Parts: sequence; C-alpha cells; structure tokens
Amino acid sequence: MIKCSIINDLLAAYVSGTGSEDTRELVDEHIAACGDCRDKLAEMQERVAAQLREKDAKSINVFKTMKKKIFRRNVLVATVAAVFVLIIALFTGIKIIDYKPIAYYDGLVNLEVHYADYYNGEGNIKITVSDPSKNPETTGKIPVLDISCAQNYYSSNATGRTITRDGEQVHVMYICFLDNILTRIKPANEGQLVHRLVFVDPGLINDSPVRTEVYYFTDVESARNNALSDKEFDDFRHNGTLVWSGYVDDTRAFF
Repeated sequence: MIKCSIINDLLAAYVSGTGSEDTRELVDEHIAACGDCRDKLAEMQERVAAQLREKDAKSINVFKTMKKKIFRRNVLVATVAAVFVLIIALFTGIKIIDYKPIAYYDGLVNLEVHYADYYNGEGNIKITVSDPSKNPETTGKIPVLDISCAQNYYSSNATGRTITRDGEQVHVMYICFLDNILTRIKPANEGQLVHRLVFVDPGLINDSPVRTEVYYFTDVESARNNALSDKEFDDFRHNGTLVWSGYVDDTRAFF
C-alpha cells in the first residue's frame, strides 16, 4: 500500500482537480482503505468549499453594493427630473393661470338698461330674479343696469360706493376685466353678464334719485380699502375711464 505521506502530497491536486487521472485513481484507491487520509481529504474539501462560499459571498456583496448604488443613482436622477418637470409645470401653470387687467378700449364694456323681474326681499328691498323657475312669485318689473364684457375674460373685479360730491350724492363704481393665456385662446364669450346694478323705487330709501357713474379702472383693488375716505375713493375716477353716467328712470341706485 502506498504511504500516507505520498497521498497527502497528492490531496491538494486531487481537491483542486489539477491532478492527472492516474493521480485521482491512486488517491481514490488509497482513501477507500485509509480512514486517516479520507478524513484529511474531507477536511481539505470542506476548507476549500468554505473559501469558495466566502468568495461567492464577497462577490454577492459587491453585486448588491453596485445594485444599491445604481438604484440610488436612478432614484436621484428620477427625483431631479421630477423636480425639474414640476418646476417647469408650476412656472408654466402660473404663467397660464396668471391673470392681468385687460387694457381698456372702446367697445370693451357694454352697459344696457333693462327691466328685470323682481320680488320684495327682506326690508322691502327689490331683489331681481335671475332664474324665474326658482322664484316664480314675482312682483313686477324693475330697472337694472347690466354690465357685460365684449370679449372673453378670466374674471372681473369691481367695487362701488355712494359718495357726496359738490353737495350731490353720486354712486361711483369701478370695474375691470381680467384675462390670462387660456382666455385669450378661447372663443370670445361676447355679451356675458358680469354685473347687474339694481335700482329700487324712489322713496324706499331716499326720495332723491342718485346719479351713477361707472368707470373702467385697472387697479380696482386699490379702491377696495375701507380705510379710504369718500374723497380718496372718488379721486380714483381720474385714473379710470368713464363708461356710463346717468339715472335710470329717475330712481335710486342700490347695490
């Protein structure tokens, strides 16, 4: 029988698979009858297997680390892209919905006196009926001053106040139309009612009729300040354009 020392020298080649076929046969024949060499072979094989497992684990860890880095990079790229798109969307959205006063031109504001159905409201104030199906019990007709815009618009802005000017009561109203990109590309909504000034019978509030003046004023918000005196409020008319002035059937304007 071949000595164990010779077989021990051949075990490394046997385990690594680098030995010849004759070497493998020689080792197989010996370990079949030698328990010590068989145990050494098993120990060596386990050690090699452990080394391989450790190597594989390191490779897997490296792969996982690379995968995490790629994932983080993709998340970062996606986040930056999303933020960029959001900024563009917000900027574009603000530009689209941002509305500005429409500059006045002849024909922009339409004002017409009509006679609308009304019913007596609380305090015997005349209330106009916009939808007869909801308020069928009308009392009669009442003069109204309807204000509309000749072009499409985003919204309107208006404020009014009755002031005393040179000893006469005058109801001063400032109105402005606003638009944005969206309203500019839509078809004009010509003739849409914007505001309705309602007039009541003389004597219900004041025996004297009140003259009404309507101005187109692009800075209506500045006139909304309740701290303004009547004179300060009235002075804004010099910065606007008078679009209507007068009385409606010698009755008092009421808002």
